[in-house]
Amino acid sequence: MGMISEFKSFAIQGSVADMAVGIIVDAAFGKIVSSFVADVIMPPYRSYSGRGEFYEPGTDHPGSLVAMLPRLL
Repeated sequence: MGMISEFKSFAIQGSVADMAVGIIVDAAFGKIVSSFVADVIMPPYRSYSGRGEFYEPGTDHPGSLVAMLPRLL
């Protein structure tokens, strides 16, 4: 019964409401950042580099561990 009473006191203190507000703000901020990157950062990057994405799946970046491993061995 100790855990249930501790949860009740935690919920009554308002910590649950604070956590819910934090999750909602985090989700909204994530959408803002995603939109900013897609609409502001990527168009100049695409025109400058000629590539569509920062990372193309199936390719190794020069600084990636997979690309550096043969040089390290």
